[in-house]
Amino acid sequence: MIEIRNLHKYFNKNRSNQIHVINNTSIQFPEKGLVAITGPSGCGKTTLLNVIAGLDNFHSGEIIYEGESVKKYKSSKVDYIRNEKIGFIFQNYHLLPDQSVYDNIKTSLNIAGLYDKEELDKRINYSLDKVGMYNYRKRNVLALSGGQQQRVGIARAIAKNPDVIFADEPTGNLDSNNTFEVMSLIKNISRNKLVILVTHERHLVDLFADRIIELKDGIVTNDYQNFKNTSYQHKDDRFIYLKDLNKEDLETKFIDYYYEKENNKHFDFKVVEMNDTIYIQTNSDKKIQFIDHESEISLVDDHKKEFKTEEMEALDFDKFKAIEHHHHKSLFRWRDTLFTGLKKLFTRRKIGRKILVFAYFVISAVVAFQLASLGNIIRINEYEFLSAPKSYVSIEKSNKLSTSDYEEIMEIEGIGSPILYSDQYYSQYVNFYQQSFYQTSLNVNLSVWPIKASWVDSDDLLVGKLPSNINEVAISSFTADMILNNYRVTQMGYEDVEDLLDFSVLANVYGGRNRLAFKVVGVIDASETLIVYPDKYYGLSHESASFVSIVEAYEDSINISEGRMPANDTEILAYKSAYYSINQQVTLGSGLYKIVGLYELDNDSNLNSATFLLTEKAAEIVAVQNSNIYREGGYKFYADDKEAVLKALEDLGYEAYDIYEHDREIYLEDRNFDISASISSMIAIFIGIILFIYFLMRTSMINRVKEIGIYRAIGATKKDVYKIFVSEILVYTSLLSATGYLIAAYVLTTIENSIGSYYPVFYLPFWLLMLGLVGIYLVNLVFGLLPIFNLMRKSPAEILAKYDI
Repeated sequence: MIEIRNLHKYFNKNRSNQIHVINNTSIQFPEKGLVAITGPSGCGKTTLLNVIAGLDNFHSGEIIYEGESVKKYKSSKVDYIRNEKIGFIFQNYHLLPDQSVYDNIKTSLNIAGLYDKEELDKRINYSLDKVGMYNYRKRNVLALSGGQQQRVGIARAIAKNPDVIFADEPTGNLDSNNTFEVMSLIKNISRNKLVILVTHERHLVDLFADRIIELKDGIVTNDYQNFKNTSYQHKDDRFIYLKDLNKEDLETKFIDYYYEKENNKHFDFKVVEMNDTIYIQTNSDKKIQFIDHESEISLVDDHKKEFKTEEMEALDFDKFKAIEHHHHKSLFRWRDTLFTGLKKLFTRRKIGRKILVFAYFVISAVVAFQLASLGNIIRINEYEFLSAPKSYVSIEKSNKLSTSDYEEIMEIEGIGSPILYSDQYYSQYVNFYQQSFYQTSLNVNLSVWPIKASWVDSDDLLVGKLPSNINEVAISSFTADMILNNYRVTQMGYEDVEDLLDFSVLANVYGGRNRLAFKVVGVIDASETLIVYPDKYYGLSHESASFVSIVEAYEDSINISEGRMPANDTEILAYKSAYYSINQQVTLGSGLYKIVGLYELDNDSNLNSATFLLTEKAAEIVAVQNSNIYREGGYKFYADDKEAVLKALEDLGYEAYDIYEHDREIYLEDRNFDISASISSMIAIFIGIILFIYFLMRTSMINRVKEIGIYRAIGATKKDVYKIFVSEILVYTSLLSATGYLIAAYVLTTIENSIGSYYPVFYLPFWLLMLGLVGIYLVNLVFGLLPIFNLMRKSPAEILAKYDI
């Protein structure tokens, strides 16, 4: 069944303190019987047992299990052999301390692949009954004596009905009574099974062993069959044999009196039965011990007999169904390991462990804070760097454009009117307000970029319409979002862009006097702060509109009190006053213009008076020449096709660039420093988190080395152990790390939604939120399992030795 050939194993191989602990050993074991390996301490008998049982590795040689050869120690292969064919009885019992007697055996059977409750109960109850521990099946193993724990260990070994049982000094920690009982059980098992026993107690070997193998310095020095006398006189104080005592019949019918030597009946008893209780009083000063079904003492109505091993009854394993072993499959079920992880999490803890659990929660919240801060830095917030609408290009100019220069530029196909504000970082200042509230006001002040309706693609219209009349404007979706982010707007019940269609807009020309009221009639899809004017009234948005404006925008709202309308680009209207007269010549910009008419505004006009009214072309030339924008970053022109317009400008000799790309590049360069600082901070925090997780799991692992070693020794594979810890890490991560992370993310997102439109500090989009969540799980799993990976490099015997040390 089991055979070892030319087996070698070293401790500290190739070092000065090398020990050849198994030296060219070859042994063939029988199908059944009790084979004892004995010898002085340090001779290598336990090491040999561990190697044969697959608990430890070897350097050369061969082990054959039922024809299956293992020439090189391979953990996965040996684990399955040990799981299917081998049971183990340990000197230190190696029971799982946090489990009951029943659950200890159940765990072993689960590892072997048995989950059927009926079969589990059958095997466990039978095994416990045969070792005399059935009445203790619900007790925690730590509440048992050493002898009782060893009997549970034997029940665990036989419950899965292995082909061979290894027993390593099984009586080394027991008194004489328990030693005799445990060896009797082992001998009983060997009637139908192969039991390989390691012990240095020679009297036990001579009494119980069928075959004796003697070792010295790792070499088999003797191997022979044991034909010695198998009878043994053993005094066991736990059994009182009544027929070996004297008996005196008393007058009472319910009391029998037995005594050992002579009748010393110098005592009185009073016995009272009341309230389902028996009360006993005595005047004796001798020790009194009561015997019940849980007592160690038993009364036997017979004579004590001489123990003979050949009279022992063999255990019946035929009633056990074969366990269906599943190769290449973890034998712990996920639901069981997850439940165990949950139970461990909610187990009452000391204050130090509670602090660690709380820290687990807090550090995940810190991760959310760092990610949200980093997200705010790395996001491209166009509102922070846009100095003009995305569709604009800029011409660098150290002096003012002449009339001929302007006319040359405006002849380029696809170019449009320039932005005419003196400061490149400010656009038109407007006030959005709602007049429908009684005893309250609703105002939102924003800076927006004015554009013409003809520059907007009709497909970009989200709601409403594009403006066409003098009192109409449209706004961009980005502008709408900024309005809706105002807490007073949301308090008034405005939630969607459609709700803004009845808002009023007061256009306050920055630095000027002209104030004109509009209504929002549409919203376009654009990620920049835009306000859309009808083409005819676009000039009213110019900074100089209070001084020079377009006559076409006024033609429906004025009366000519003297003279006529302008007929060409050099003729203008002047507002009727004492300062101007017909045919008067005025200089505007670098041009000379003739007043051909005086005008007055209709009483019902929405317009404010402008000093001069010119044709659209003349008005723009004057506005350009009166503006100081050439000192503030150049002239900004609308471009339908920026690439084509830029090429045309370069062909004309102008230094031009795409404003959006230029500003974005500068923005990114400035932001890189903040990103580097934030990433450095995050790396430091993550290193701290990684170290925390590593040492937390390492501490947990160190406290559970015994448990891990036991799992491995009773048949669990490395995959099984990984599953246990993966389950616990997933439970801890889900209920602590992920919870702390998501709660912090919710709080930070709430803060951002409240103040982000004014002072953006956090940004945690869904992709970054999920990236952080996945990262938390990965970091917890990888670095939480790292100590386990290191431990799993050791053999089961080395893990158990680590615990024992």
